[in-house]
Amino acid sequence: MSTSETPLPTRLVSSTSQTVPIVRHAIGGIASGFTASVRATAFWVAALLPLSYLPLLATGFAGEHALAFLGLLAVNAVGIAVGSGHRTD
Repeated sequence: MSTSETPLPTRLVSSTSQTVPIVRHAIGGIASGFTASVRATAFWVAALLPLSYLPLLATGFAGEHALAFLGLLAVNAVGIAVGSGHRTD
């Protein structure tokens, strides 16, 4: 039986320094996918929400529920701001 200590394998030591970039890359991919989804949704909300304005104005909903109509306008403004960076490619 030998009394000498065996050193730790260098592979185990270097694997932790290689794990950090892999995790960062994975988190970056998830974040960019989430950002693209939010931008696409905001773009389509901004594009399609104005189609509801004319019926709401024609039926008098906008006059009776002015705060709700202003809320729709605010949602549209946020959709324009957030969805402006959406690309289909």
